[in-house]
Amino acid sequence: MSFSGLLNALDGVRSQEGRILFMTTNHKEKLDPALLRPGRCDVHVELNNASFKQIEHMFLRFFPGEIEKASEFAKQLPESKLSMAKLQGHFLKYRHSSDACLEQAKDILKQDDIIAEMTVSEWLDRQNLLKYLPLFTKNKIFLVNEIKHHVDHMGKFNDDFKFVDQNEQMRIGLMARGDQNGKKDFAYQSIQNARRIIQKFVKNTEICEGLVELVEEDGITGFQLRDILRGNYSFESLRDAILSRQELNKERRVRTEDPRIIADEADENELREETEEEKLERWSYPEYDIHQLLEEVDAKAAIAKLSELKIDDESFWQLSEDEFKDKLEITVFGTRRLLTLRIAEIKEDHKKTMEKRDKDKKKLSELDKKNVQALLSNASQSTSDSEGRLCESE
Repeated sequence: MSFSGLLNALDGVRSQEGRILFMTTNHKEKLDPALLRPGRCDVHVELNNASFKQIEHMFLRFFPGEIEKASEFAKQLPESKLSMAKLQGHFLKYRHSSDACLEQAKDILKQDDIIAEMTVSEWLDRQNLLKYLPLFTKNKIFLVNEIKHHVDHMGKFNDDFKFVDQNEQMRIGLMARGDQNGKKDFAYQSIQNARRIIQKFVKNTEICEGLVELVEEDGITGFQLRDILRGNYSFESLRDAILSRQELNKERRVRTEDPRIIADEADENELREETEEEKLERWSYPEYDIHQLLEEVDAKAAIAKLSELKIDDESFWQLSEDEFKDKLEITVFGTRRLLTLRIAEIKEDHKKTMEKRDKDKKKLSELDKKNVQALLSNASQSTSDSEGRLCESE
């Protein structure tokens, strides 16, 4: 049937009176607006995953009167993570015994199934890699179970996916492949598990326990916590990062159920490599004294022209050899040529300086190095001492 034929069947010459039509979809955003306009679709109802109340009510539909068991059953399961179909399957399996149904409640929480039904936004957020969401939404991937069409058995994505960091690409690939070790860090951590992770990075017992006290039960994933511990080197920065991440997780847990909301917030520019032109613009112009430069090449008379034409420092470094002749009135060819060559040398030196500065930014500062060295010893230091609030980078 053609699309126009479907529309005619709904409200065209072939439509029937006295009829109610139900349409269901997992991807309303992919449907043509012509199909959803009033007159064809008058009532839109979103069927989300089960809330606590819905879990309780479904339990009572199968086991009437078992109010206490229904409440206990619901408390064992996460809200808004399980579909009604998955719950119904569990109830049908244990329909002859409410006790068995209650005892085996955790069977529903098989992680592979839970992950497959997640939105890609939550899946990436748990890996601390939400910045890659635009790569998935551009390829019309909104649920984790849709990723399998874009990745091979080794976890390698097709050419439509351009990752900016190999380690991050490996993390996503391993999770797409179902790596068991990755699933441990993918989960929200208990306080005890968080302590084990922190102990791998922080050798100072007192500081370690101080950080553990900040962790909320199921408040942060292993991936998120490890990235924080790798990227911060003082107690204060670790504390702020852990608390901030946990608050962000609380805000996002509801919103990540709808990937379209997060997709609007994701910045695709984070994934784009800086072009050479953008890099040069960020580095700006050399800080060399222009008056001194003109005196060096015996073009002192051009200094007056700079003021007369209101040529500032930034504009000067963009002048061409012809403009030196026309605007600055440097008429001697040898002088212009010498100036051009000298400017090329200064720009090259400036480029090397800025490249070194960019590279140095990625290195640990002297303070960070002291923090790391201090944590290599197991000596206990008071967390009230700002000099002792140190952390090791793995």
